[in-house]
Parts: sequence; structure tokens; C-alpha cells
Amino acid sequence: MNFLLTLVFLAAPWGPVSAGPTASPATAPGTVTVSGSFHAMEALASLASDPAVDPSTAGDTLTAEDAWLDPGVRTLVERARRVRGRTAEGVERYQATVWERVEVGLTGNRFRRERTAFTDERRARVAWEAPGNRVVRWEGARQAIPMAGVRSEDDSGMAESLARTLGSMTGGSSPVFNAPGDDRIFFGGWGGDDWGLHPLADTAHHAYRYGSGDTLRVTLPGESRSLELVEVRVEPRRMDPRLVVGSLWFDLATGDLVRGTYRPARPIVLVEDLPDSPGAEGTRVPLLLRTIQLEVRQVTADYTLQEMTWWLPHRYAISLELRFGEFLRFPVVVQWQVDDYRVNGDEGEWGRLAEVPEAWVRAETLRPSRAPGASDGDSVSVVTLVPPADLLGQGLVGVPAGGAGTELGAPAPPRPFTAEELEAFRQDLEGILPRVEIFAPRVTWGLGDGLLRYNRVEGVSPGVALVAPLVPGWSIRTEARLGSADPVPLGSVRVRRGAGDRSLDLALHHSLAHGSDWDDPLGLSASLATLLAGVDAGEYHRVSGLEAGLHRRGRSGAIRAMAFAERHRSAEKNTDFSMRRWVGGDTLRTNREALHGAWVGLRVTADGHRGREMAGGRAFGRVTLEAATGETAYSRLGLSGGVIHPLGPVELGMELGAGRGWGDLPPQREFQLGGPRSVRGIRHGSLVGPAHGFARVEVARPARGARLALFGDAGWAGSTDRIRWDETVRSAGLGISVLDGLIRMDLARALHGADGWRIHVYLDGIL
Repeated sequence: MNFLLTLVFLAAPWGPVSAGPTASPATAPGTVTVSGSFHAMEALASLASDPAVDPSTAGDTLTAEDAWLDPGVRTLVERARRVRGRTAEGVERYQATVWERVEVGLTGNRFRRERTAFTDERRARVAWEAPGNRVVRWEGARQAIPMAGVRSEDDSGMAESLARTLGSMTGGSSPVFNAPGDDRIFFGGWGGDDWGLHPLADTAHHAYRYGSGDTLRVTLPGESRSLELVEVRVEPRRMDPRLVVGSLWFDLATGDLVRGTYRPARPIVLVEDLPDSPGAEGTRVPLLLRTIQLEVRQVTADYTLQEMTWWLPHRYAISLELRFGEFLRFPVVVQWQVDDYRVNGDEGEWGRLAEVPEAWVRAETLRPSRAPGASDGDSVSVVTLVPPADLLGQGLVGVPAGGAGTELGAPAPPRPFTAEELEAFRQDLEGILPRVEIFAPRVTWGLGDGLLRYNRVEGVSPGVALVAPLVPGWSIRTEARLGSADPVPLGSVRVRRGAGDRSLDLALHHSLAHGSDWDDPLGLSASLATLLAGVDAGEYHRVSGLEAGLHRRGRSGAIRAMAFAERHRSAEKNTDFSMRRWVGGDTLRTNREALHGAWVGLRVTADGHRGREMAGGRAFGRVTLEAATGETAYSRLGLSGGVIHPLGPVELGMELGAGRGWGDLPPQREFQLGGPRSVRGIRHGSLVGPAHGFARVEVARPARGARLALFGDAGWAGSTDRIRWDETVRSAGLGISVLDGLIRMDLARALHGADGWRIHVYLDGIL
């Protein structure tokens, strides 16, 4: 499963970029920084300069001559190809300090908040010498699994494992860049060096079209000269993940590539697009793996002009997301900076950097040379020096997580990219899409996109979906399903613009819907709860109609707005089967009757969260708004939010929620309380009404991996004409939380307004 780890932690450096580069204050005399792009670290495998794309077929029905959308752009690109690889002429050697930070998050459908699954921070002093020999002297490194409360500073085994990893990074996974001027882009071991096609490769015009973009003049700080930068926008001829959307910025005077930004023409589907993935040879693919997609959201970088002569890398960032259908998502952000350059210093500096202090580990390997003009048999030396594990973490003492400031005077990242900058970079390339799309439909089934589920209305309900491109940027999805216990076939036709975390949908559907504001009774975890434990969280009704929706999702939240015109009718319970019944459990409960009728209206849901690590405070919230007219006229507003905060030796978690409806709410749109996401100790839908309120409080002692939590809940639902404290349901209990509440099991007892004990097993607990 190494390829899965590679997908999670080492992602492809493709993505959009901001509208134009800007100069920043020089970090040293003769130095200026301009937004740019450079080859990524060797932890990410290459978009090769000699790509394995057949030029005879790469352009499909389009000829190479129509690659140039205006005469000037052809001259500029051909000139850039000629100067490619000559950027480093005159650089005999240099040293620099390299910082790297990797952060991997974990979230899912309807999760309250995102958790930090993994962080890695490293600092090294790197020396490069023509024709490519290098020394990597690691000065500090640390890793953490925040959701498990594990840090390498506190865990000697983890620290030793990190030291061994650094000592072995002498080959393709080293964060050392190649020779200056090598503008290849790396992708993470998905089939070797020939996985993608670089826009400046010799045969690239068979697969891309080039057009002129913006022009920018930059005045160099402290200098009388200025730079004129011109943009070339790269358009792939087809929606192929091996091709990229790009924006390349060149120095007009020299033809040097100052910035190049990329992202795939479409998201990557594991079992279809990666040559070494499971199923590539027609083998049987597990259901879960069929759902895996990788979307590279953006990649951007800065170049720095050293001694007013050489463009050398300065900052780099990539943001991507690994998705297991709609069930789990792993956002990944990689940032690194290169500072404190010394270009063409004396040869003695190289020797001093390569000295091996006592107890340090030295490793050396020979690698194939990638220097321009190198022969197949040429090789270069890579020397890696690693301090003992107990000293490794001390190299980052005083540097807060994320890298800003230091107590030891060691160089720190001067200006990491902000979330706002990364978002701006991503949006810039949204409009560059291929002008011709190949009709290549894709069929999905099983666990992907909720196409297999179980509930008391449908029984086992398998679905199949056909997804096909229409015009560039647009697709159509047709879905059909039939439940084992339900004679009514369901289906939808959905036209979508965009993909992943930003899309615009128009759909015609006949479907099974539910009225829960917190749970997803049609999701995978709810289906398992119904099948195994006989606990069905939904109150279902049938819906037929038309909807148009807008969806936007980022690292800190999401918003979805949907206009609808639909007809509702009741859905009868059709099965009582569950594994619990085999041991004498109860039958599944009956379904609540819905009001039949037609409505036209608008629904808006907004989610947000702040803070992801257990060491600090976290907050989350949700707003739901709906208004409709038709059979009845109504509106409803729901608010909920919570905070988690350290309180001495324990953590306190609290969540509050309230909602109210106006007008004549149909039963299927009333608020429904009960269960692990609102009031524990009672079943789902035990409290129903046009208004509601609830409160939840938890206390837990921070611990590694798993911890115990004490909790208490209170909730009420009914008419606002009669709100009484003695009509609230109150409960309390004990819970076991695993991985910062990712997996949660509660034993709850109703203390007032109901009675009995209940066990809740669910995902995304408060603590």
C-alpha cells in the first residue's frame, strides 16, 4: 500500500496561481524576489522533459500548427525552450537553508471540524556543486500526529524513526532540488519520470495550445533597472490528468522562466489514471479503492533573483485533497522555503559543510545526473548528514509549529504563504480549459459517491452512475438505483460545472430524502448502523423535482445554496431486517408520515471551523436557512456551534443549538432531535417540532490515542407557545474517544423526560 501513502503525503505539484508576480523586499544585497515557479522537491516525481506522450496522437484531431493562438507567443515559447537549462550558467556552487512543512488534515461529510492527522517540519543546510553533486546537512526535524497526541519531541521511538528516514533520503525522495535551471516538475512516484507532459517540452505543442496573457513591469528594489514580465497561458487540448492547465511568466529580456504554475486538467481517479494502481491490469479492485480521487487545488512558488543574475528558488506551496468518495477527505498542504543563499563561495565552505560531527550519521549515494546535457551513464554524489535522534528536535527549539521566529537565531521561514494567498493562486487558472473535449464516459458503482446504502425503506439499495463530459468544464451524471425491499426505482440526471470543492449543479431527480439537520442517514456509517445494530437515524420521504445548486468548500468551511421545485410524498417502511434482530433485538421503527404536496424554495447551509490541533482551542458552527411556498408557506432557521478549550489538566467541550420555523411547516421539515449529534440517551427523532434547542457539555483529560469523557446533554423540541424547562430531555454518560473524537462510543442514560440506557457508536465526536 505504499502508493496510497505516497498519494496522501507526496502529492503532485500542479495548481493555479495569482494574477501576477510581485516584487518583495530583497533578503540580501543584490537579491529580489518575484512570484515564480520552480521544480519541486524530489519527494514529488517528475513531469519529464522527455515525456512518454506520443506526438502523433497527443493532439488528437488538432494539428500542432494551431498550438499558437497569436504569432508573438510562438516566438516567446520557442525562445524559452532554447534558454531552458542555461539559467544556471556561471553558477559553480551554492549553499542555502531549506525549510519544509507538511500538514495533512482529516475530515468527512457533515463533520463538525477538520482534524490534523500529521505534521512534519524540517530544516537543512544544502550545498550544490556543478555538475550536480550535493550535500544535505539536516539541522532539525520534528513530526507529530496531533489527533493522537503523539510528537517526536516526546517519543524517542518516533524520533529515531525520523532520524533513520532522513538518513535514507539520499535518492528520489530527498527535498533537494536539481541543478538550477532544471524546470521539471515532480509528481510522487506514480509511474516514473514520464507520467506527465511539461508545457515547455519539445513535443508539448502537440498536446497544448498557447496564448498571450498579462504583462507586468517590476522595479527592482534599490536598483535603477526594471524587469518586464510577460505571461503565456497554457491550455490542454483535452481533459486528461496527464496534461496541465498552466500560466508561465517569462523575463521578456532574457526568456528566463520566472514563474510557471500548473494543475491537472481534471482530478485524478486512482484506478483509471495511475499506471501502477490496483486494477491497472484488469484485476479485481476493492470497493473502497474505486472511490479514491486526488484533486490538486493549486501550486505556486517564488523565485529569487540572486546577485541580479540568477533566478533561484525561494518559496513553494502546494494544496491538494485526497478523497475517498464523499466519506473521508484528506487535505494536504506542503510549503517550503529556501533562504540564506551563498552563490559561488570558496571551495572550503563545501568541505566544512560535509564534515561529520561525533555521533552523526553520514550516508552517500550515487544518482543518475539530471543536469542539462548529461549522458545516460553520468551520475552525481548525494551526501546526507543526520544528527542523533536526541539532537534532531533541538534544531527547531523555539520555532513554533508552522515555522515563524526562533530563539536560537537560526534562519526561519520569512514569509509563508497565507491561506488567502493560496486561495487566490487556486482561482487564477479556473478559466483555462481545453476547447475540445473527448467523450469518455465513466461508470461507477459500489461505495463510491454513496451508491450502496441500507435503510428501512429501501433495504439494500445499490446504485450505478454514468459520468460523462459535455463541454470543457461541464459534465453530466446519470444515476439509477433500486432497493431490495422497495419496488420504486429512483434516479437522477445532474449537469455539473466544475468539480471537487467548487461546483454549480442543475438536477432532475426522483429520490429518497430525509429531514435531519445533523446526521446523514443515507451515508455509509448510518447504513452500517442500520444493518448491524438496527438503528436507523432517518425520517424519510420521497421527493421528485428540479434543483439548481451552488457549492463552495475550503479548508475552514463550506457553503451550499440550492433553489428547488419539488413534490413530496410519504415513504413506507419496507423491511425490519438487521443483524441485531438475530439476537432478539427490536424491529425497525415505522417511518413518520409526510405531508403530500409541492413546494418551490431555497435552502442554504454554511459550515465553518477554526483550529485543528488538540493542543489549542477549536471552534465550529453551522447555519441552515430554508424558505418555501406551495402546498404551505414556511421558513426555518437553525443555528449551532461549539468550542473546545484546554482548562487546566482537562479539556472542556461545549455545543449549543437552536432553531425555529415560521408559517406552516410540513412534518418532514420540522426539527428532529435525538441521537449522538444532538441529545444522547434517546433514539433519533424522539423530539420533533417547529422549534428546538439543545446543549451539550463534555469534559475529558487529554491522552494519547484514546481518552475517557464525561458528558451531559439537554434538549427540547415543540411549539414556541409552550417552552418549559420541565419538558426538556436530559441525559448523561461516559464516552470513549479515539483520535481526537474521530471515532466515538458513548454509554448514555436518559435522566429526565425519558428513561433507559443507550449505546451510541459514531464518527466526529466533540472531544
